Amino acid sequence: MNNIIIRALSVIGLVPARRYAAATRRAEEMSSQVELWKKRATKADERAVELEHRAAELKQRITQQSQSDKDRTREVARVQKRLAQTEEALAAARQHLMTIEIKLEILEGAANVLDARTRAAIHQARKTDAAV
Repeated sequence: MNNIIIRALSVIGLVPARRYAAATRRAEEMSSQVELWKKRATKADERAVELEHRAAELKQRITQQSQSDKDRTREVARVQKRLAQTEEALAAARQHLMTIEIKLEILEGAANVLDARTRAAIHQARKTDAAV
């Protein structure tokens, strides 16, 4: 009989005090859990914003590093090109130096021959007392 009365009262929106108290307790528990989840969600949102900011900073840093690496690569290529040009110039300069040294040796040999001939002529002239 109790069940019939409870069902009839529930149709018009009434419930027993015991069920009401249990539902109220459950609602309070859920309300406190809602507050807890709201706090967690707020912290998660703050953390998400912080991580997005950090990600943007890292992206900017990576972009700068990438540009710096590209600049260094270009600079290395430029230095390598200049080094190759310098090596070619050095080889040409060494070749010219060798040519000049050979010419100097030829001139030195010619000077030695001329000196020997001149000394021989002077020596001959002294023997014959002729003017040189």
